Amino acid sequence: MSYSFGMYRDNELKNKGVCNEHGVESAPCESRLRMIEIFVDFTIFGGVIFYVMTLTAEQRHNLPFCIYWLLVDMVIMFFTLPYTKLAQYI
Repeated sequence: MSYSFGMYRDNELKNKGVCNEHGVESAPCESRLRMIEIFVDFTIFGGVIFYVMTLTAEQRHNLPFCIYWLLVDMVIMFFTLPYTKLAQYI
């Protein structure tokens, strides 16, 4: 979903993008797609955290790579969401 939204946003910015007073290029549908993507990401974050919290310690340690990979992936994605927005202003 993120990849396809990114391709659509890039295409829309190229064809319909306009610069605001800060020099940040935006397009009408691009910001809505970004908000949908962030909402879905936070829904996934919440679901995964809820799932991990409901597991017992034994269940968590039975699948250590899966559980810890999910947590590390969530942390990375959590930090990249604001980074992409900040990168537009830089």
